[in-house]
Amino acid sequence: MPISARDIIDVLKNVVIIAGGLTGAAFGVYRYKKSREAESTIEIDLIVDQHTAGAVNVADVTIGIKNVGKSAVFCGLDQQREGAVCTIRKLAALQADSSQILWKGEHTCDLIPPANYMMDWLELSPNEPVIFEPGTTSRFHVVFSTEFHGLIWIRADLVDRKTYTWRAERLFSLP
Repeated sequence: MPISARDIIDVLKNVVIIAGGLTGAAFGVYRYKKSREAESTIEIDLIVDQHTAGAVNVADVTIGIKNVGKSAVFCGLDQQREGAVCTIRKLAALQADSSQILWKGEHTCDLIPPANYMMDWLELSPNEPVIFEPGTTSRFHVVFSTEFHGLIWIRADLVDRKTYTWRAERLFSLP
């Protein structure tokens, strides 16, 4: 019995339907794993405690890193050395006009050199990665003193071994 054009079209239609179903299922599993199970999610919280010693301000910046995802986040030794940075810039010479203030703009400059807030961990365990388990919060500190009085802009970055970067920023006033 000869194969008709209709039979060939039916077979091709079934192949396309099966291939589409398998592709859709594979994409669904990929999206589920990427968004829910396999991806880590970090929240960074910045808390500033300020103390006065005469004309000098002493500030303690607490960097809280919380893993709100369902998988652990690993920060290897290279990421601890280079990707765990807290930068503090002062805002100076602000004008009365309404304009955007940029991080590296004309109205900002470093108050202190960028600080590696995981340096204490590196000294304690120089060959161990930092692991943020799901549902845990780790706290790190950057303590500095300055005679500057005014607004400061604090930024904390974290880079994990997958080179994902998380950032938190906060404005604070030193009286």
